[in-house]
Amino acid sequence: MKEPKVFVDSYQLTVTLFHRTKSIPRAIRPTLGRQLEETSLKMTQAVRRALLFPVRDKSGASLRAKLLREASDHLDDMRVLLNLSRDLQVLPSSGFEELSKLGREVGRELGGLIKQAS
Repeated sequence: MKEPKVFVDSYQLTVTLFHRTKSIPRAIRPTLGRQLEETSLKMTQAVRRALLFPVRDKSGASLRAKLLREASDHLDDMRVLLNLSRDLQVLPSSGFEELSKLGREVGRELGGLIKQAS
């Protein structure tokens, strides 16, 4: 079965983020790097859980919308951490740009699904 685009993109964002956090200096990696990784994992997990609930069922739709908003909140948290990593100059600008672009795409997809489920 083909995975929904929002899941594929959030998964790709998480994989890319894990590769990029390897370049974060050791002194900051346990805090900022770990927070970035955990937040991206939580976002991807919330997307996966949201996609388990059918939109046709009213209770399923409201639960789906709640989980999609949770994923969106995690994405927002991740953006704050990415901005912090850019401002601290611990993430190369190319890495920041790549992650920001993927994050914008996931954000658009989540926004559309939240509207659909609400």
